[in-house]
Amino acid sequence: MTAIEQAILDAVLDAARETDNGEFSTEIEIDDMIVLVEGHAEVCGYTENETGAYIITDAYVSIANVEAHREDEEVNLVCDWGLIEKKAENILIS
Repeated sequence: MTAIEQAILDAVLDAARETDNGEFSTEIEIDDMIVLVEGHAEVCGYTENETGAYIITDAYVSIANVEAHREDEEVNLVCDWGLIEKKAENILIS
């Protein structure tokens, strides 16, 4: 996983944790580049009786749109979007 993919993964995870099973949109800056990532996240789980902690048993993350710009120029990001989605799901469940 590249550094850019890792930065996008981290931003997607933060956005997925903040959404209430729905759409997310997050903007990050990577190496003087602004990246907007939009998608959908759903988590399923339960609240543990003893601790009150929410335990995630299943997660779904989908990246629908990515736009990247450096100054006034559009940048075409080449990333493994499926890998980012799958890693996000696995991290949310763990």
